[in-house]
Amino acid sequence: MAGKSFRCPACKAVISPLTLSASADSDPDSDESDEPSPPRSIQKGPSSRAASALPRSQRPRDEELEEDIEPEEEEPVREKPLRKKRPKRKKSSAGLIVGLVAGGAVLLLLVMGAGGGVLWYLLRNKTIPQSEWQTFSPPNSGCTVLMPGTATEQTLNILGITAKTYQVERKKEDAYFAVTIFDISPLLLRPSLLEDVAKSSRDGAKSRMDAIEPGSKVTSESAISLGNLPGREYQITPPPTKRGTFITRLYLAKIGNTHRIFLLMAGGSIIQPNTGDAARFFDSFKIDNTATPPTFGDATKRDAAKPPQANPKPNLPGANPGRRPSRRQP
Repeated sequence: MAGKSFRCPACKAVISPLTLSASADSDPDSDESDEPSPPRSIQKGPSSRAASALPRSQRPRDEELEEDIEPEEEEPVREKPLRKKRPKRKKSSAGLIVGLVAGGAVLLLLVMGAGGGVLWYLLRNKTIPQSEWQTFSPPNSGCTVLMPGTATEQTLNILGITAKTYQVERKKEDAYFAVTIFDISPLLLRPSLLEDVAKSSRDGAKSRMDAIEPGSKVTSESAISLGNLPGREYQITPPPTKRGTFITRLYLAKIGNTHRIFLLMAGGSIIQPNTGDAARFFDSFKIDNTATPPTFGDATKRDAAKPPQANPKPNLPGANPGRRPSRRQP
């Protein structure tokens, strides 16, 4: 190590060869020759920040030698590019996390949307529990039908005829069901009877709905049948602010010697044609097997047996049948 600078392993100070040569050239006879080298021979290098702040021309020679001796201390600078890449990794992982969170949020919204759609459908299309439907037969009617509860008896006037109506109202589901039965007098029996009763019932139902809120509309009118029995059906939709449909079906049958009309009604926000509770109600209606189609022959024969009224003879001009002719005086 002669003639070279080295670092003390204990204090990390740089030992310069100039100090050693100065002590060797000193006078051997002097008192100072036997004493160790002065403390200035051991120089503690300045901090790296102070050295870097000075220009290279003003730096101590020891620091220049220190830079030459230990270039390894500059190696950490090479790690700077690696440090720059780390934020990118964090950014990519953060982007992945954001993507997963966003995807989870979208999936959650889809699930909630699907669940909300099912809930909306169930609330909008709620039906009456099947266990609450029971078979009902009006007294002396010759028919049966399923009703969602105990029916209450009321009266209804159609074409001047007071008929009995059996009705069940479901406030929870906003629906009601009714069956009306009445017999037809032979004097009213005619081929257009069923059509006339359907029209009267339709107009009465629409006027009652318009009295509560105008805007109802007759959306359907058609001829139907129950086996070989003729029938009619009409449908009325409420104003746009309300939901549901009012449906009425009428059948005309001959039971024994009596002609009878059966009128079934269903309405409310949950009532829709040919589905749900409406289908269950109308499809369950049955009439006694002894019922036959109406016969209008008796009414036709009775009308034909009456002779037509003779037209009166026209009065002759100038004739006065109510007065006797006067005698002329000679």
